[in-house]
Amino acid sequence: MQGAACRAHMSCAMLEHGISKAWSKLGGLQNFSRVSWWLSSAAPFSSGGKNIDALPRALLDDIMACSLRKQTGVSLRYILDFGTQPLNRQMVLSAKFLHQELPIRLAHRIAELNNLPPALSANRNVKRVKWWYAESFREMREFPAVKDAQDAAKFTQMLQHAYSRHNAVVPAIAKGLEEYKRATDPYGSGQSDLDEELTAFLDRFFLSRIALRFLAGNHVALFEQARLPPERRSQDQIGLIHTRCSPLQVVSDAVQDARDVCIRTRGDAPHVNIKGSPRLTLPYVPSHLHHMVFE
Repeated sequence: MQGAACRAHMSCAMLEHGISKAWSKLGGLQNFSRVSWWLSSAAPFSSGGKNIDALPRALLDDIMACSLRKQTGVSLRYILDFGTQPLNRQMVLSAKFLHQELPIRLAHRIAELNNLPPALSANRNVKRVKWWYAESFREMREFPAVKDAQDAAKFTQMLQHAYSRHNAVVPAIAKGLEEYKRATDPYGSGQSDLDEELTAFLDRFFLSRIALRFLAGNHVALFEQARLPPERRSQDQIGLIHTRCSPLQVVSDAVQDARDVCIRTRGDAPHVNIKGSPRLTLPYVPSHLHHMVFE
């Protein structure tokens, strides 16, 4: 994986995991009532300085319909087999698949956010996230069918814009949770039985978000590889997947990063003994392994 992409993917995963764990320490959630996401979607979305009175009814209907459709699972083995095809063909097939699949996944995320407790679903930061997802959903549904490499390139440009738009989703959700906690439990009265349900939501939401961003990021990485001269393309890279990922190297990097954090925050760090064979490799996403070991 390229360094910048790896660091960005890794930092998002770390922040998502941290928010989910931290929420279990927050208490005092009151008056939780589950409402239909369809009813709550009547509330206007907002994004920063943008205020949207209401989404078009046709778009709401489309989001609802897509949220009821099943997401298509994609295995690591499938992506590896897919990577054996010519790169240009990979680009077209990947764009065709994502053109159909990503709106379904975005609709699921919107539905989950609308099924939060009303006070949290109506939080300005959570509504901002819903607006980002709805905007990306609209763009993808309005994009014409992908037929050739030229269409795939245009689709990828649109996907890159949507990918960047969602960069602030995790901080926005964190801010929304912070404001919700202050509003519902200003005196820190203790945990509620409902904490488990919200923690489960965070785990599910962030795991689904990681999967969504992996599919989008993997496609963008394929596109960037296709633009390189053949002699500069790595034979061990299929999008974000490294076919010869070295666990020893990734673990060593994660240990060093963790030690750096300890030294910066505590002034010292323990030594870690790492045992493993440098000859052992496997197909994997290095940033995901790094995140697990770092934690």
